[in-house]
Amino acid sequence: MLPLHIAVQKGTSVELLALLASHDMPVSRPNGEPVFGHSHSWSFLVAQDSNKCFNAVALLLDAPAPDNPAGYDYGKHVEALAEVLDQGGRKALEIAKSGPRQSMHKHLLSGYKVMTIM
Repeated sequence: MLPLHIAVQKGTSVELLALLASHDMPVSRPNGEPVFGHSHSWSFLVAQDSNKCFNAVALLLDAPAPDNPAGYDYGKHVEALAEVLDQGGRKALEIAKSGPRQSMHKHLLSGYKVMTIM
């Protein structure tokens, strides 16, 4: 069992959940390249139906990072994260619960502008 699994079971803080997941992300933060040998923490986190897990996903995607040790900024790699496969071969976006899915969609759609037709 991964430390992230235990942390979710114990109801630890959002910050600790995000920190644990950040050490096992399937893409690298600087360039979004795939990381081989990860333990599926991302897919586990997005598949959880708890507010703490949802907030940890939002923190991983939204928090600015470059020089901030408390930030993650994985939102710029959300397309790659949405496609990450879990241990059963399912895409993260497909298995994501409502809250994490909304966080991913927010970033997936951020490049689009809504046009109104009059």
